[in-house]
Amino acid sequence: MEKLFKNLNISHVASAIPSDIFDLLELSKFYGESEVNKIIKSTGISKIRKAKKGLTSSDLCSSAFENIIENSDLELDEIDAVIFVSQTRDYILPQTSNLIQSKFNLNKRVACFDLPMGCAGYVNGLLQAAMLISAGCRKVVLLAGDTSSHLINENDRSVSMVFGDAGSATIIEQGSNDMYINVCSDGSGSDKLIVEAGGYRMPSNIQTSKVLEVEPGIFRSNNDLYMDGMAIMNFAISEVPKIISESLNFLNWSNDDVGCFALHQANSFMINYLRKKMKIPIEKVPISLEGFGNTGPASIPLMLTDLHSNLFKNNQLNKVVMCGFGVGLSWGTACCDLSNTKFYKPIET
Repeated sequence: MEKLFKNLNISHVASAIPSDIFDLLELSKFYGESEVNKIIKSTGISKIRKAKKGLTSSDLCSSAFENIIENSDLELDEIDAVIFVSQTRDYILPQTSNLIQSKFNLNKRVACFDLPMGCAGYVNGLLQAAMLISAGCRKVVLLAGDTSSHLINENDRSVSMVFGDAGSATIIEQGSNDMYINVCSDGSGSDKLIVEAGGYRMPSNIQTSKVLEVEPGIFRSNNDLYMDGMAIMNFAISEVPKIISESLNFLNWSNDDVGCFALHQANSFMINYLRKKMKIPIEKVPISLEGFGNTGPASIPLMLTDLHSNLFKNNQLNKVVMCGFGVGLSWGTACCDLSNTKFYKPIET
């Protein structure tokens, strides 16, 4: 679906990362230094942030939200909805968004929603927020983040050297700007990025917990995250340029008009491949994952908060195209003006 929403602004964006840093070069003792360096060069990721045991995605998102509260004049009584986007929620039930409502002592008339989405989750969260603003909400807090490291077998180098943990908080409110959003889904590719066990189709048990060597040197169980990297790459190459082209055509924008293409920070190889395919100058496609990794639904706001100073200085935030893509399969764009948005540098938790 695609929709142009009017009279709203993204007023604040903040992010939080775990304080624990894992240097991928430490894996050289298992896979060899040349193999690890090859992967680092390809992905552009040399370090990832890993949440320690007990640190959840809601904790990271809450820290980002607290940073906004402490450093702005945000009135909590004006928040009418909480949207929590994460594949690593606190519990199967209740909703984590309800817990956040209580944690921040928000009005009991606040609407709470959980969206169990990944790499396209931030864009889909913006869609939900925009619909709520259009329905009359004054302010919506969108919290997006994952602790994917809790889903990964450390002996599966196909994912353990890519995914990191982070959380974010975004305030969407009534205002004077427009936001165009276009989202798509294709469940036929759902098996390409999946944690097979743990739900009610395949409950976790002793059998699903067994770790097997699924490929030479790659170990995981059905409880662990699996990604078909080549299939996800092919999907992104096929769908991302098309949806960005559709979005630009709808808005009557050209590549030259856009100051920043904020792509999901999957890995530098994929981002650069997409950039070259779409013939976009390198300076318009910022990359900020070297020290973070792929942080799922937090990757776009994390990149923007990390690099906002340069983007603002170079007048790149007047027209921004955000594009998320991945697990689901899901993909989408959100196009808007972020030149008056207050960004906060990532904080450690």
